[in-house]
Amino acid sequence: MGKLNVHKKKFFIFLWLYASLSLAVGKELVKESYKNPLEKFVHDKKWTLVLQEADEIQREIVWLITESRPLFNKTLFGKLLRAKLQAQGIKLKDKSKHSCDIYQTKDMKSYFQVSEFCQKYRLPDILAEVDASSQTELKVKFYGQNFSDVIGVSAALVAPKVECLVVVDADLRLVKLSCENFKFSRKDQIVELKKMEYDKNRSPTISLEGVVLENMLPYSKLSVVVPEVGKIKIKEVKLRPDPNEYDPKVNAKKNPLLKATPPSLQTSPSVEKMDASPLSVGEEPVQKKMEIESEKYIFTPEGEKVLRQTEPEFIEMTDETRPSQPTEQSRPPLRSNQPYKR
Repeated sequence: MGKLNVHKKKFFIFLWLYASLSLAVGKELVKESYKNPLEKFVHDKKWTLVLQEADEIQREIVWLITESRPLFNKTLFGKLLRAKLQAQGIKLKDKSKHSCDIYQTKDMKSYFQVSEFCQKYRLPDILAEVDASSQTELKVKFYGQNFSDVIGVSAALVAPKVECLVVVDADLRLVKLSCENFKFSRKDQIVELKKMEYDKNRSPTISLEGVVLENMLPYSKLSVVVPEVGKIKIKEVKLRPDPNEYDPKVNAKKNPLLKATPPSLQTSPSVEKMDASPLSVGEEPVQKKMEIESEKYIFTPEGEKVLRQTEPEFIEMTDETRPSQPTEQSRPPLRSNQPYKR
């Protein structure tokens, strides 16, 4: 019996070692099956967590600038996440909130391509080209013109490519995220972030720099700083004024406390007319001279200029002052020597 128990113990030990080796070999085989970057990206659940975090970061950035938070997966990385989940065979949620939402992943050797079907009889739209050859980096080139439902139609027209870099640690946890030329719509404007950086181990955690376009022209400069602890700083400086920015009527509508000046009280600035001809010191203006002359002279119907006569003074004549009739003595003598005859 003692020998039988020894053989049983040896058998169980051998069986345990065989199971352990089989499990280790199985893990190695699984690792070998993920050597293809596409297969590794699709089936590794840790990459799903990385894309979820990248989706949250982009949603936060858009909310800071537009004051409107996008829905879940309504970002560039959110679309990439939904394509990964569909490739895994997971049923997608909230399909009514996403246009098209039918994806295709294709291995292109050095990278893999993610596309979306929007029409049955049309080639799929390329969403992104993903390079997952590195174990700690994920390089993604998004085709912005095919993300109109995410970034807006106007931004999609001017966002041909958005290049992003995702950096993870050895445990596939997100450490850094950066994008260049990331554009999205803000009402009638387009926000172009030339610098979008997220660094988990740095303060500020999020740093943004870019411009705001209006009518395809620069409207303002934009910078956002999100520290790990403290207040968020958002600075936007106008590069040009609005068309009606200084209109008092428009300002009165925006701010009821500012009352527009009524037309009756508006006075035009007085402009004193000056003679164009140069004047010497002490010389009167020509216009003033003409006015003085017009007071002294008048023009006859024949066009002659004559002195203006003032009204005659009336003198009352009395008997004492009335002159007497001339007599012979009082009459002046004639030039001839002949006597005066009546």
